[in-house]
Amino acid sequence: MKIEKVIYELYESDYSYIKDITEADAHEIDREIYLVLDNGKHIYISWSNEPMQFSVGYKDHHWFKNEPDKTMEATSWKIWKDTIGQEFEFVYHDKNNQVLELKSTNTSVYFAPLEKENNNWSIDVLHISNTLPTVGS
Repeated sequence: MKIEKVIYELYESDYSYIKDITEADAHEIDREIYLVLDNGKHIYISWSNEPMQFSVGYKDHHWFKNEPDKTMEATSWKIWKDTIGQEFEFVYHDKNNQVLELKSTNTSVYFAPLEKENNNWSIDVLHISNTLPTVGS
């Protein structure tokens, strides 16, 4: 399977923040993103409380029941552009699913439930970056 598109499903507050930082190496949102694959399937990625409170998960359907305030395609953004058209796999970096790596042929994108300001765990934040996150105190 290869990634064709990356779509962000956002709250209005996330959209206001993220719309101007498409060239950033890291950002965070409060909802979910999904990958559109070359076989037509979608994979949804978001913060989760399984297997424990501060986790990241992925599945083939939405995490959120309500509709997003905004939807934004991120396929050409700096953090994603080297993953497009590439085979990939998901790799967890710990037993509690707190850091998820989307590892493609050319690059990796990491997900963690971290607040960028202080690198501490935060249950309703999905931190997305192209470097392996480190956790503060």
